[in-house]
Amino acid sequence: LELSLRDHILELEEKIFHGCLGALQVKDREAWRGTIMLRGYDKQADYLSWGPSKQFRDDYHQPDGLLRLPHDIDKSE
Repeated sequence: LELSLRDHILELEEKIFHGCLGALQVKDREAWRGTIMLRGYDKQADYLSWGPSKQFRDDYHQPDGLLRLPHDIDKSE
């Protein structure tokens, strides 16, 4: 199942790239693809952000549900 998912992710990314429909926001596409092929993930960024106004970040919102904010962030936001 994992191998099939990896193949589908890489195939979709390749179709998007070669079809001139867009590109992933990574520094080195080939390094990213190689890491996926080796059962890893290299996000090539300090953090990922998502949601309205990009208010959520993976370095703040941990998998266990805890919110860890750096000292320079206003906690009222």
